[in-house]
Amino acid sequence: MRCSTRARPSNGTERNSGLVRKAVNDDVAAMHHLVGYTITDATGALVVPAVSLVYLAMVTWRLTLVTLVPLVAGLASYVRTMASAMEGFAEYDRATGRVMAGAVEFSHGIAVVKAFGQGRRAHRRFLDAADDFATFFLSWVRAAGPRR
Repeated sequence: MRCSTRARPSNGTERNSGLVRKAVNDDVAAMHHLVGYTITDATGALVVPAVSLVYLAMVTWRLTLVTLVPLVAGLASYVRTMASAMEGFAEYDRATGRVMAGAVEFSHGIAVVKAFGQGRRAHRRFLDAADDFATFFLSWVRAAGPRR
């Protein structure tokens, strides 16, 4: 809140309201998840498997090794996939911002569309942004997916 109280009045017109809305929603959602679920998620994700592996090692060490094979293979696959996907996160954020900006622009102009009957032209920016997003997202997912 500190930086929003010092913002100049002209800042509101320099950005599309869809981009501002997306930034605020993303920040609130991230903070909610961080504050509300981190402790229980960390406990479930770390403590339970660790205790289970320790117990299994005490019962039979051979079965513990067999249990660790899929874990190591999964981690290796995850690291490889994320390494190729990281470069697309910034473009993903920009593409979703363009879709939201187009949707807000279209919804704000509905009265004009009704008055002048320019339906196809009015939502062209949104459709173009949605098509660009779909094209980018499919290529990004295919590039990060399993290689054949």
